[in-house]
Amino acid sequence: MKGMYGLKQTSYLANKNLETHLKKYGYSPCKHTRGLWTHITRDIQFILVVNDFGIKYIKEEDKNHLMQALPHDRYTIAIDSTGRNYHGLT
Repeated sequence: MKGMYGLKQTSYLANKNLETHLKKYGYSPCKHTRGLWTHITRDIQFILVVNDFGIKYIKEEDKNHLMQALPHDRYTIAIDSTGRNYHGLT
């Protein structure tokens, strides 16, 4: 349920947990690009770097679908629609 600081397996286990959860909603990681995820039918992609998501979408409903799919009980989610700050970069 929680990670342990300094444990090598923590990031792997967290990623597998997220993959299992998002699979129920039709999302899966790309086979050849690490960190890039797509949906099986929606025109949306996102990249996950550490704890930041960069999302590319056409329709607002696709973005909302992803926001609903993310487990809010595990993650604190803040949205920066301007894209001014991603992974600490401005």
